[in-house]
Amino acid sequence: MLSLKDIRILEEERTKSRKLCKNCGHSVLLGRKDQKICSHCGVYVFKDDVAEFHYRIREQMAKNRANKN
Repeated sequence: MLSLKDIRILEEERTKSRKLCKNCGHSVLLGRKDQKICSHCGVYVFKDDVAEFHYRIREQMAKNRANKN
């Protein structure tokens, strides 16, 4: 059984892993993932700006490969 101190620590970590959707403002629990789709509006919510940057770069690279063929 968890002590009250352990429960508080877990709740703090859970709160830290929540991010707000830039589109609708809904709070999304990411956990250890870099991105997740908002259940309210369907837009990706990213852990930080670096994760979003990497996703956008990969997206552009895939578009460029598709256009070349």
